[in-house]
Amino acid sequence: MKKITLSLLFGLMSLVGFSQIGLVENFDAGVTLPTGWTSDSGDYAVSFVENCDGRSVRVNLDDTNTDAHLTSPNIAGQSNGTDLTIAFDYKIVDWSAAVDATPPGWGELMIQYSTNDGAVWNTVETINDGNHVTANTCANIITVVPAAIIPIGSDFKLRINAEWTVGTYYVYLDNISATQVVEGPPSCVNLITPTNGSTGVSINTDLEWSVATNIPTGYTVVVGTTSGGIDIADNVNAGLSTTYDLPELEYATTYFVSIIPFNGNGEAIDCPEWTFTTGADPNAPVDCSAGTPINTVYCYDNNETITWNFESSDGSPLNVFFNAGQFETCCDDINIYDGTDNTAPLLFGDGLADMTGVSVVATSGFVFIEIESDGSVSCGANAFIPIDFDVSCVDTTAVPNCNSVLTSPANGAVDAGINDVLVWSPASILVTGYFISVGTTPGGTDIADNLDVGNVTTFDPDTLLYETTYYVTIVPYNDNGSAINCAEQSFTTQNDPNQIVDCSIDEVVNTVFCYENNDNTQFFFASNDGAPLVVVFNSGTTENNFDELIVLDSDGVTNLNAATPYGAGGNLAGLVFTSTGSTITVGVTSDGSVISCTANPWDFDVSCVDTSALPNCNASLTAPLNGAGDVMENDDLNWSPATIFVTGYFVSIGTTPGGTDIADNVDVGNVTTYDPGTLPFDTTIYVTITPYNTNGSATGCTEESFTTRPDPNQILDCSIDEVVNTVYCYTNNDTMQFNYASNDGSQLAVVFNSGTTENNWDELVITDSDGTIIYNDYGDAGDLTGLTFVSSGDNITVGVTSDGVVVSCGEDPWDFDVFCFDETAPPNCTSMTTPTDGAIEVDINTDITWTPAALFVTGYFVSIGTTPGGTDIADNVDVG
Repeated sequence: MKKITLSLLFGLMSLVGFSQIGLVENFDAGVTLPTGWTSDSGDYAVSFVENCDGRSVRVNLDDTNTDAHLTSPNIAGQSNGTDLTIAFDYKIVDWSAAVDATPPGWGELMIQYSTNDGAVWNTVETINDGNHVTANTCANIITVVPAAIIPIGSDFKLRINAEWTVGTYYVYLDNISATQVVEGPPSCVNLITPTNGSTGVSINTDLEWSVATNIPTGYTVVVGTTSGGIDIADNVNAGLSTTYDLPELEYATTYFVSIIPFNGNGEAIDCPEWTFTTGADPNAPVDCSAGTPINTVYCYDNNETITWNFESSDGSPLNVFFNAGQFETCCDDINIYDGTDNTAPLLFGDGLADMTGVSVVATSGFVFIEIESDGSVSCGANAFIPIDFDVSCVDTTAVPNCNSVLTSPANGAVDAGINDVLVWSPASILVTGYFISVGTTPGGTDIADNLDVGNVTTFDPDTLLYETTYYVTIVPYNDNGSAINCAEQSFTTQNDPNQIVDCSIDEVVNTVFCYENNDNTQFFFASNDGAPLVVVFNSGTTENNFDELIVLDSDGVTNLNAATPYGAGGNLAGLVFTSTGSTITVGVTSDGSVISCTANPWDFDVSCVDTSALPNCNASLTAPLNGAGDVMENDDLNWSPATIFVTGYFVSIGTTPGGTDIADNVDVGNVTTYDPGTLPFDTTIYVTITPYNTNGSATGCTEESFTTRPDPNQILDCSIDEVVNTVYCYTNNDTMQFNYASNDGSQLAVVFNSGTTENNWDELVITDSDGTIIYNDYGDAGDLTGLTFVSSGDNITVGVTSDGVVVSCGEDPWDFDVFCFDETAPPNCTSMTTPTDGAIEVDINTDITWTPAALFVTGYFVSIGTTPGGTDIADNVDVG
C-alpha cells in the first residue's frame, strides 16, 4: 500500500554502548491486542478490514467516545542513553466503510512517552491539521526523542493519545516501533506459515514469520521455485511487517523461501532457506501413489451453497482433515458424505466455531462436501477464519495415528470430579476401536489395564479418589494393529469436600474452588474435638444477585450467610462465619448462565475456634472509613466483623485521641453498627471498637478516626473584614445548603472563584435574606466562575439541587468566598482582556474588552491615549 512519510526530527543522534529499548509491534500475530498493550474498553481493537498492512488496530471516535489511548508495555531499565526513534503508520478515515479520508478539523493525535510506567506522560509530537495530510492511505510518521531525555537504565512506555473534535471516524495504527541505536544486525527468524517442509499447502497461502531480535528495521523476502530462486519474490522489502502476500501459486510445486531481517548495521547472517509444497490439483483425483494431499482454503459468504467432489486414484479410502476454519455455529453447516453426492452416508454434519482437528474417513474412496449458509453471519461478511482442509489417501495397511487427546477432563486439568467420565477426541485414520489404561502412577494400570472399550470415545472409570493424579493412555487400533508411541496424559481430581479439622495442631484447611453453571457443590467440615469452626474468605467472586454462597451452621439448616448471599456486590473477600457447633458446610447454588469466579476463584480457610480465647481485635470501620474526611454529622458507624468467637462489641468515641466524651465503652451487643447521635462539625472523631466474648474483651485494639464536614452555618465578623472560603463538591441527589450571616447586620456578598455543575440538571440555588430565591440556574453552561450575588439583608444561603446521574464537580469543585458588603465603597478596578496588557501587533480595528469588576458596579468610564495617562482617543467616556 502506498504510504506518505512525515519526518519530524528532534535533536541529534548519539551512540552509547548499552542495552537498548526495542519496541516493535505490527499486530499481525493475533485477533486481540498483544500481551502488555492496553486500551480502554471499547477503544482500540484489532481490525480485519481496510488495514495499513496485514492487521492494524483501530478505534471509532465520535461525540460519544471523544478520546482513546493505545499504550505499550513498560520496557523496564533498558535505555542505553541514545536517541530513541518512534515510528508508526496511521490514517484517519470516515466511519463506517473506512474508505473515505476524514476532512480537516477531526482532532489530534499526541505521541507521548513515560519514563516512570505511566505516572507522568510527556508529549513529543502532535499530529493535527498543521501536519496531517488528508488521505485514505496510511502515512508513516517518524519522530526522535533526544538521548538526554531518556538516560541510561531508565524505563520507557509509549502512548498514542487520540482526541476527538468533530465528526465520526476511525483512527488506524500499525507497524509501531520505538527503537534506540543498536549494535550489530538482527537475528534470523523462523517461518511460521507455512511451516518448513509442510506439504499439501494451499495455493493461496501467504507467508508469516517470527519477529527478529536486536531491533530489525525491515525484512527482505525471497521466494522462488528453485533453491535461491527469485521468480516469485525478488528481494522484496516487507518493511516491519511479519507477513507477505504471495500471488496464487501452482499446485503440487515446492517453493523455497528466505526471510532476511536487517537494520542500520546490516543484514542478519546465515539465515536458512525453507521449503513447502503446495497440494495437488483438486480437479484431479487424489494421487495415492504420490502421497500428496489436496488442500482447499475457502471463505464462504451469506446465502451460499458450494460443493466439492474428491476421488482417490486407486480406490483407497479418503481422509478429510481440517487445519483451520470457523462457522456461524447456529446457522451455517458443512456436511461431509461418504460417496459422490448428498444421498451417501453422512460422516459429519455441523458448523463449529473452530473446525481445527476435525477428521473423517470415507471408506468408499469418494468424498462429497457441501456448505450451506444463511443470510446473516459468514466468513466473508464477518472476517471469520476461512476453512482449510486436506484430502488425502488412507493407507489401509497402516495402523491408526496416535493422536487422541483427552477433552474431559482435559490433559493437565485439576479439580476434576471424582465421578467424571473420560472423553477424548477421535484418532485418525481407519480406527476400529481403542485400548485404554488408567492408573494412579505414571504407566500405572490399577484402574484400567489396556481395556478394549470398542469404537467409542468415552470411558467410565467409576468413582475415583479425591486429590489424586490419574495417568491415562489411549491407544487406537484397527485390523492392522495398535497405534504406537501413544503419549500418556493426566489429570488431578478435586479436593475432598468432607474434611476433619485437627484442632490439636491448629490445622487450617484451605479450599480453592470455582463453581460451574447449575452447581450445588457443598464442602462439609467437622472439628475432631467438638470445637466450633470458623470460615474466613480470603478472596473470590460470585455472580451478584444470581449465584449464592450458602454457609450452613451445625444444625444443617441455619444459613449463616442469609443476609449477604452474594457478599459485597459479588465480592466474597473478608466474609467470616463461625459455627455454633462442631460442623459447618460451605456451598453454592448457581444458575445456568454466567460464572463469575473464573478469574477470581473462591479461596477460604476453615479452622477451629479456641473457645477459651479472646476474640481477635480486627474489626475495622467500613462507614465512615478510617481517615475519611467531610463525614456527615448524622452518619451511623459501621464496621467489619471481628474474628473469632465474638459475642458482642464495646464502642468508645471521643473528640480527642483516647477520648470517650461521646461514647464510653458502650456495650452495643453482637451487631456491627452504632448511632452516635449528631456529631460536632469540623471535628476529628476517634473510635475504638473492642470485640468481646464470654472469656473477656479483645486486647490491643487500634483506634481509628474520621473528620466531620465543616459547619455550613457561618457567622462573619465584619469588623475584621472576615472572608469565609468554602470548597464543596456535591453528590447525586444532593440538597446541601450553606447558611451565612453577618455579625453586625451588614449585607453579604458571594463570589464564585471556580466550579462546575451539570448543565441543565444540577442547579446552584441562592436564597436571599427574606427567603426569596434570587438565583436558580447553571452558570455559564455549567461554569460558575465569576458569579456574584449580594444579599438584601444580613444573611444569604448557597445551595445545590442535583439529580441522580452525573456529578460534574468531580474535577472542578465549587470554590466561593462570602464576605461583608459595604455598599458605600467604590467598586474594585478591572483588567483588560482584549487586547491583553503588553500585546503587540494588535489589529487596528480591534475592540477592547475587560473582566467584570467587583462589587456593586453600575457602569464603567474608559480613557484611551497614545501616551501614558493620555486621553486623546477616549477621555473618561461613560460606556455604561
